[in-house]
Amino acid sequence: MKKKILLFTLLISALTPAVSQAFGNRDTWASGWGQGVSEFVILGKGQSQLYLTCEDTGSQAATLTFTDANGHQVRMDNGQSLDMKIDDEEPVSVSDSESHVGSDNVAWAWDKL
Repeated sequence: MKKKILLFTLLISALTPAVSQAFGNRDTWASGWGQGVSEFVILGKGQSQLYLTCEDTGSQAATLTFTDANGHQVRMDNGQSLDMKIDDEEPVSVSDSESHVGSDNVAWAWDKL
């Protein structure tokens, strides 16, 4: 019985780090791909992160999600307004990537990041 518990504990311990690690890191952008979608993420302080997804075929608009240090999330694909201020530039709306202007704003922000 003790041997089974020990083996089970070792198995759980071995799997836990792989499951619990967050995608991305704090110093550089990390990227991934799955089911035709490219993902890019960078982590900040606390729970904060900036997460961008793009469908490879281009049939859907890019999606940008910002999570603040407390875990509050703002997504551009559910009607919320998302503005970005980078360095000393004026804030730019990146809430809409389907229009030409919105797409240009998202591209501008991506280039700055």
